[in-house]
Amino acid sequence: MTSSDGIPPPEVRTRILNMSSRRALISNERDTNALSHFDSTVTYDDHYWYIKPGKDENAGLYLIVSAYTGRALWANHRNGANGGDGEVGTYNPPGEYPDHYFDLAQTQGTGVRNKQFRLHSPAGNGNVFSRTHRKPELGCLSDSDKIYDDHWFTFEMEPLKFVRIEYDEQHPEILTSPRPKEIAQQTAMNHLDIETTQEVTISKETEIQSTFTSEVGLSVTASVEFSCGVPLIAEGKVGLSTTLDTRMSWGTTNITKQKWEAKVVLKCPPKSATICTASVVETRFRMPFVSYWKTEEGGKEVKLKGVYEGQSCASLSTVSSYGDYVAEKKKAENK
Repeated sequence: MTSSDGIPPPEVRTRILNMSSRRALISNERDTNALSHFDSTVTYDDHYWYIKPGKDENAGLYLIVSAYTGRALWANHRNGANGGDGEVGTYNPPGEYPDHYFDLAQTQGTGVRNKQFRLHSPAGNGNVFSRTHRKPELGCLSDSDKIYDDHWFTFEMEPLKFVRIEYDEQHPEILTSPRPKEIAQQTAMNHLDIETTQEVTISKETEIQSTFTSEVGLSVTASVEFSCGVPLIAEGKVGLSTTLDTRMSWGTTNITKQKWEAKVVLKCPPKSATICTASVVETRFRMPFVSYWKTEEGGKEVKLKGVYEGQSCASLSTVSSYGDYVAEKKKAENK
């Protein structure tokens, strides 16, 4: 199943984390209305939810169903409830009432709120909040009221096992045009009165910085690492490097090493210094991809869309030039 509009696929268990309180929503029947929130730095089974698309008259809306209790989240702003704040809770069976449905696709944040959502129930006329600075800590405000920081949530999917990645090689976005980048120099000195040839060896490592990020709204666990090749651009053509196949991290900057080696024969005029300069062509670009994962629970396949951004270094070349000649020092003679 592929993620849609930045919303987790329905087969994947997902934590719902509030950006202000740093609490995770949980469903447990010991709590009022079988709903509470808990420190998001630790994870328990009752932290997980399934985000299920609505059907028929609820198409375009979503049920948020606890993976632990099987109960659906609901929000309803009733006048006077909780001292003016609306009520929230979970209910079984899911979808029994209209206030079980949330318009997640319509409440995605932008700018600094990128990858964040509000839990808004159109039928319940309420936006869910999670806070710790005043009572009640959980509830909802009328959707005609102001939007506050504690209305914003993000999704964190359960740990996934990486399977493979497919780059859209037909649609790279060039961020910086190809340009030469000097990576090494070697100097050959000829102290003789005749022309000589000398072989110099270029051996240099360059760093490539890259990131793999998911589409808006989705967060893969920060510790996820995987191994894959990375795309390269050389002479206007896109290819996939298998020599750079290495361990990568998701959502953080990866640094990989690329080694360049060449042997160059230089013609060195008498009493001269000849410099060999090595350069590669560097391009920075973005490229869409689809990554394939499996859930830890049940091994279901999940497709996640995302964007690769990185540097491409290719086309090693060398040029020679004259440098400043330094005469060889003569050894002192013994008297």
